Parts: sequence; C-alpha cells; structure tokens
Amino acid sequence: MEEKILVEGVANPLSKHGFALKNGHGILTNKRFIFCKHSLAKTLTIGILINLTKGDYEYDIPVDEIERAEIINKGIRGNVLCIYSNNSDIHKYAILKALDWKIAFSNVLSGREQSQGSAPQPATEKQKNFCPNCGTELRGTDKFCPNCGKKV
Repeated sequence: MEEKILVEGVANPLSKHGFALKNGHGILTNKRFIFCKHSLAKTLTIGILINLTKGDYEYDIPVDEIERAEIINKGIRGNVLCIYSNNSDIHKYAILKALDWKIAFSNVLSGREQSQGSAPQPATEKQKNFCPNCGTELRGTDKFCPNCGKKV
C-alpha cells in the first residue's frame, strides 16, 4: 500500500511540565506519525516526499505501535496531541488544527483495527458511502468525514 499523508501541521514536542521543547512539524500518514524538527517552509523547500522516503526527519512512530491518540484542550494554552504507544511511551505535542488531527487519527487507528480483525469484504458499488453533510466519498473505516469532520 502506498504511503499517503492524512494530516500535517505544527507539532511542538512538550516537556513533562507542558513547555514546548522545540519547534516542529508533525505528519500523520496511513503508516506512521513522523516528527520533523525543522519548519514547514524547510520541509516544503526540500520536498515532502524526499523527507519521508530518505529519512530527513527526527523520528517516526509506526501506526501499528500506536495504542491510541487523544486531543486535550488546555484552554488558553491551546491543544495537546497525546500519542500513547504500545511500549508505554507517551509523546505530547502542542498542535493547531485539533479537529483535523482527531479525525485523521480516528480514521487511521480504526482502519488498523478493522484490518487486524475480520477478513476484508470485497468492494462493490453498493458499499460506497458518502458524507450526508458534504457528499465526500468515505472509506469503510472512516468514523468522521475527512472533508467536513461530521461524524458518520
């Protein structure tokens, strides 16, 4: 399966006390969460696909190693993305676009659970679903519309 970017944006790692350690950029694909310590401008200048394939990033967390992810609203201090890995590590990031991150993680983690469960059913025209709010085509694993965010 080809690696596809689901969401990307500001993701500044936080210390235990909630302070940003450095500026960074997070990328969630259908295969992993990637943390780049350089700016989005530098990422775009170098080329996002080159960064992903040649390892020009600080670290990544494979989706198979992510137990769960949640967004915590810290009020005036913004939103925090918490990624809990299977080995009990917790990665925390100050983020923007909290709803986008929540939808993307929900979709990718629910897709992983379904692929580990029962055998996939063959795709047919009748199984195609569309968002009742905006009409965007949905994958069978989507719990939220990737376009408008409505729960489906």
